[in-house]
Amino acid sequence: MVGARWYHRPLSGQEAEKLLMEKGHPGSFLVQENQSNPGQFVLTVLTQEPEEAPGTDRSHASPT
Repeated sequence: MVGARWYHRPLSGQEAEKLLMEKGHPGSFLVQENQSNPGQFVLTVLTQEPEEAPGTDRSHASPT
């Protein structure tokens, strides 16, 4: 997996979102190992959802 374009070093949620918004397009994604739970992975996907109201919780992660 290391070396795949979609696999990244551990990033914060904000860093992952920023990277996708700057370089990606809808449907772009990245995978990284979960910093808090080694052996688990985090999938971040860029979508075309409308802007949400300030203070809205945008995390949709669920344990696997």
